[in-house]
Amino acid sequence: MMQPAVLGSLSPDKVPVVVRPDYTISYERGSECLFVHVDVKRWTPNAARCFKADAETAQRLLGEPVYALEEPSAPLQSKFLARAGFIPCGTVIESSSGEPLTIHCRPFPGKPILLFNP
Repeated sequence: MMQPAVLGSLSPDKVPVVVRPDYTISYERGSECLFVHVDVKRWTPNAARCFKADAETAQRLLGEPVYALEEPSAPLQSKFLARAGFIPCGTVIESSSGEPLTIHCRPFPGKPILLFNP
């Protein structure tokens, strides 16, 4: 049986790419891929519509898949990721806690996605 990869520390540099009153979308370059972070201040139906358009535009300008970690302490995150077009692509072990985390990918047309211990 294949063991999950160990996720080393990511860069401490999250770069905000979309800043709105209701949320901020930031990118962070990992050693193998680009991670997306979303900090939500207030979630409304209008914020959800704007977020979807902003996330699609930012990724289209980037031109590659983006990845997100599902935090076990955030029970609604899986639903949020699925609605944002992310698919599970494996499990990694967080290096500081040893905790398994599910990693999700939002694919980009024509670009391969990384699979983490499928």
